[in-house]
Amino acid sequence: MKTQFRKTKLVLCGMVACGIFAGLQSARAAADATENFDYSDGPLLGLNGGSGWAGAWFNDSGPGNATITATEGKLQFITAGTNAVTSDIYRQLASPINSGTAYLSIRMQSLNGGLRYFGVAPFSDGNLLFGSGSTLTNWAINRVTIGTNTNTSLESSIPTTVESLLVLKVEFDAAAGGVNELVTFWVNPNESIPVWELDVADAVGGQVYETSMNWGSLSGLRVNAGGYKTSYTPGFTDFTMDDVQIIRESVMVGDVAISPLPGTNAVTLTWATSSDTFSYTVEKKTKLTDATWNPSLTDIPGNNGNVTVTTAVDQVESFYRVTGE
Repeated sequence: MKTQFRKTKLVLCGMVACGIFAGLQSARAAADATENFDYSDGPLLGLNGGSGWAGAWFNDSGPGNATITATEGKLQFITAGTNAVTSDIYRQLASPINSGTAYLSIRMQSLNGGLRYFGVAPFSDGNLLFGSGSTLTNWAINRVTIGTNTNTSLESSIPTTVESLLVLKVEFDAAAGGVNELVTFWVNPNESIPVWELDVADAVGGQVYETSMNWGSLSGLRVNAGGYKTSYTPGFTDFTMDDVQIIRESVMVGDVAISPLPGTNAVTLTWATSSDTFSYTVEKKTKLTDATWNPSLTDIPGNNGNVTVTTAVDQVESFYRVTGE
């Protein structure tokens, strides 16, 4: 996702820059997709609320599958029997995410507890389950590396019967083929803090975990549930889900410091950067009324410090901006 940032005007006075601007840098994020299940009570099939999705909810209504409904402003999984399974309640993101840093937050609760797996499989690989794995009674994610144990479950201490806010952070590593992607997992973090400002120390296990596989892209929400329990009664709500947010982290570029290079038709531009998770582009145009910004310098890596670049000045008046992605 390319995000536009601060524009800086450079007016040349006999090839000397008339102004210098200080630079600041900070991180931010905005929701790419939301779903609060604010529908009239009934099946989710065909419903298209929220934002950031490619289309409506669809589901497989084959034999043995449970019913997924929107009831009282929540997704409700209503069991069809002792061994009900559903894996095709799905909604696709309008813009899948496979680079940078992304967050998935969902509020969930199990009303019966134990022996069923349930949650969402949000990645194109389809194997990672965000919620609770089979036989687990606490909130967890699977397919992460913990020490020498690969493809294991990272389980919290919070029972699935407690309505909880689950937050998953994924730092993609497309350059390494996805094998070094990192995940951080929180259960019931401080909701007064934006998810992109959560402290790793408060995460499950108090650290990030390296994945042992490439999950692919964060592509949507596939609701998964199943398992066996003889005490389940058909027609009862098994679990609920609400307040879905998928958030992509971006970076804000503050003011850009501009300095002329004496004796040349060139200037330097300096701004604060984030880590090499982000790259930057310097764009320019000679009139603010022009519709198009033209790239001047591209693929400038961040380094957690100031970056300085040099660009030629060949017009009496130029307007510059720096974008990050």
